[in-house]
Amino acid sequence: MGLRIISKYFKFKDKNFIYIGIIWIGIYHPWWSSTCSFLLALTTPYFLSLELYFLFALSLTPIFLTIWFIAFTDMVLQKYKIVLIVLIAVISGLFDIYLIYNVIFDVQAIGSFNENSIFDVQYNTISMIFLLFIVLVLLITGILFARESIKSGSPEIKLKGKFLTLAWILWAVGAILDSAVPLLIPLILLTRIILISSSILFYIGFLLPNFIKKQFGIS
Repeated sequence: MGLRIISKYFKFKDKNFIYIGIIWIGIYHPWWSSTCSFLLALTTPYFLSLELYFLFALSLTPIFLTIWFIAFTDMVLQKYKIVLIVLIAVISGLFDIYLIYNVIFDVQAIGSFNENSIFDVQYNTISMIFLLFIVLVLLITGILFARESIKSGSPEIKLKGKFLTLAWILWAVGAILDSAVPLLIPLILLTRIILISSSILFYIGFLLPNFIKKQFGIS
């Protein structure tokens, strides 16, 4: 879906489609590890080590966050663009240094595998604070971004904004459940359903397929 959004750049020549497509991929970046570990265990007798799990899940965070803030400030808060981009890049970059250092010297400082599932982890205090900070930042900026669409005079853009608002809220709920709440198997399944639902809503909100337009009487 992220690639589909990126492909819209070639039609509309708007670089924000590239940014949004990349961030759509990026906000699900923390779940790459559990997916890879599951597929690896399904096809081989192995699964990801804790070190690789955290690297796959968190190491690209500064890149995705910086790209999101480039797009967000370009469309919503141009006045504070440089300050916000530099601030988020520095904060996330510092965490990346912490991450890489502990992957090398003390991976348990970052977190450990969930005792109920080798495909999920429990984060320790510093990692948890950073992840909750990121969720809060993305939720606030995402809703501000969607609010600009809702304020539009175009029914189509307004509808996109409503879908995006719901998508950001569901994504934040799923992310908090996944990172901050000790998960049993039923909660893991519920969390994945919430995240998949948010993914579908992001797709609808960004691209608004024709069949959705028809359902809401938009030509």
